Amino acid sequence: MSSAFFLSFAEYWSIVMNDQQVLEELVSLLETNGIQVRTEPLAGQGGGLCTVRGQTILFLDTQSTATDSAAVCAGALEQVLDIETLYLKPQIREFIQVCSHKPGLD
Repeated sequence: MSSAFFLSFAEYWSIVMNDQQVLEELVSLLETNGIQVRTEPLAGQGGGLCTVRGQTILFLDTQSTATDSAAVCAGALEQVLDIETLYLKPQIREFIQVCSHKPGLD
C-alpha cells in the first residue's frame, strides 16, 4: 500500500473533528465534572493541574496551540476522572487514548 493512503495524527483529527472542537469538548467534560479550567499566559509551558483551597484547577497556556491544550486536557481527564465510567464521544475517547501513548505528554 502506498504511503499516500496514510494520514498523520494531525490530518486524521482534522477530518474527524478539528482541534478547537476537541479542545472545547474536553474542557466541557472537565468543567461538567467539577474541574475549573483557566487560560493564563504561562510562557509556553503548556499548563497542568493544581489544587487551590480544595478546588482542582487546570491551567492552560494561552500561547499553546489548540492541539497542545487538548492534549493537556486529555491528560488531566485521565488523572482526575475514571474515563471508563463516563460517556465520551468515540473521537474524544480515541484522542485521549492516543495522547496517553504519546511520549512527552505525561
